[in-house]
Amino acid sequence: MYKVPYGQGMEIVTESGTEYDPESSFSWGAPLAAGTPIYYNMEDFYKTAITQNHNVSYSSGTEKSNLYFSIGDM
Repeated sequence: MYKVPYGQGMEIVTESGTEYDPESSFSWGAPLAAGTPIYYNMEDFYKTAITQNHNVSYSSGTEKSNLYFSIGDM
């Protein structure tokens, strides 16, 4: 399992040093303190599931007309 040791934020390098903006939506903020819980939610995001798809269709026609009927349920 891959865990990133950085919190949310953005690193800003200036002439006076490095500071962090924790309000930024980027993922490279300040290093996390030792003992900070790290959550890896990708395991829960991708789960094996059963998918069913049912379709029925009917088509017919003559020289002057065509008929098409279809119904589906996912």
